[in-house]
Order: sequence, then structure tokens, then C-alpha cells
Amino acid sequence: MALGKLDFLALSPDPNLNPSLSTPHVGYSGGGGNFSLKPKKDEKADSQQNSKPTQEKKSYPESDLFNPTIEDGKCYTRRSHLGILTSQIIPTNDEYNKAQSFLWSYEMTKFDTVDGYDPYRNLSRQEAAKIFSNFAINVLCRQPNKKLTVNYSDTQESDPTLKPYIELAYQLGIMKGSGQGDGVFRPFEFISKAEVNAVLIRMLLKSYLDETGMLRYAPYNQASSALNIITQDAGLEPVARNHVALMLFRAYKQQVFDWKEIDYFSYVLKQRANFVK
Repeated sequence: MALGKLDFLALSPDPNLNPSLSTPHVGYSGGGGNFSLKPKKDEKADSQQNSKPTQEKKSYPESDLFNPTIEDGKCYTRRSHLGILTSQIIPTNDEYNKAQSFLWSYEMTKFDTVDGYDPYRNLSRQEAAKIFSNFAINVLCRQPNKKLTVNYSDTQESDPTLKPYIELAYQLGIMKGSGQGDGVFRPFEFISKAEVNAVLIRMLLKSYLDETGMLRYAPYNQASSALNIITQDAGLEPVARNHVALMLFRAYKQQVFDWKEIDYFSYVLKQRANFVK
């Protein structure tokens, strides 16, 4: 299973991201958000004996991190990139380091350390709301419809720092509750890789694809594969935060964008017409 290929198994770490860690201990204490993929202490000790990465500040030229077809300052001025602090426990490769640097620069994460970002932990829906909202607004210059309001019945106990993004994602039209018409958001549940991929493609194209088939996510998988964001179909398995970082980075860095008017001007994929019929 290779990080670069985004070949994800729900209970296995990615060896290319962290080749020295054995199968992690799975713990669950309720509420969704407390589920984590972390090695047991004895496994962590073994990993440190086999591989001892050094902790260092990793910084890259702007040309390695940022897309020249998206103008800095057009709708958001990136945070000055000072690099991320790697981990003494979790070895990472350059692509992952660049991906996390990109997320930090556009305020999709507050963490500029690998340990803080916790790349093996599965992404919750409330965390996804922040990442998606800031990708839409800060990267693609999308505008939320502030006239829209939503009152989910299950967000009272959500993280107070993330709760505003749940409504913002609704106003942006990128996350509209559980999708079951039951008036809930399920903030602590894990978001699936298929959901992440579908939301990402919708944002790039500023459009939904045909979801009438038996496999509603199939068109999004096809588009994502064509854009080299994923190499295997995204399914309903929970997705780890490292994979989300890579998918977002590839959706941004490897593409060409146009400043185009669809309802209003924003950045959309230059190849949009190839996918939206």
C-alpha cells in the first residue's frame, strides 16, 4: 500500500508515509471523533529502533507548493510559508510534507507540525467542513450565500472552533448534512474517501456530475482518476488525514485553472468542459 497511490485500507497505516510502523492499535471511545489510528507504545518503541527520523523544519520553494494559475491575493493572501516541523516518530516523504505545507498556507489546518496534524487519524465530518470551506473560499475564491441558514439537530456538542464551518459548508453548497434528509450533520462521524473525492471534484468543476447510476460516486472516481488525484476508486471506507492532504494538494497543484464566471467569477478547472456536459 503506497501513499503516493492513495491505496487506503481502513485499519492499516500507509508504509510510504510511515514505513517503520506496524499495524496500529485501533481504539474507540465513542462519539466518532475519538477513534484513532495510533501504534501501541511497544510498537512505537520498535519503530523507533528500526527507523529514527530526525525532527527538522522542512521548507520548499514556492514553485514546489503553489499553483501559478491561481493568483496569490486574488481573494486570499497566503500565509508566509516557513516550513513544517517533521516528526521523530512518523517518517514522511516530500509529497506529504508539501501537502501539509499547502494546507497550512491556506488555513485548511492550524498545524505546522506533522505530529500536530496527526496524519493517521481518520477525518471527521466537522473537520472536513473546515478543510473544504477554506479550500473553496481561500483557494478557489468561492462565495458563500449568507442568506442561507441551517439548524442541524446534532451539532450542539460539535467542536466550537469547527461549528461555524458546518454552516459555512452549507452556505457554500459543498456539505448539506448527512445526505439522508434527516436534519442531522453527524459531526463526529468519519467522512468516507468517496465523499471527500466527490466534494473535491464538485468544487473543482463548480458542478455536480450525473449521480443517477447505481454507483453514484463512479463519475467522481472517473474524473479524479483522469486528473491523477487518485489511482484506485474511492469507496465508503473512512479516510485518513494524510490521504485527504494528498488529494487536496494534487487537486490544486497538478491542475490548470481558469478565472471564469459561473454565477460569479471564481477559479474553476480549465478542463471543466471535459467533465460537465
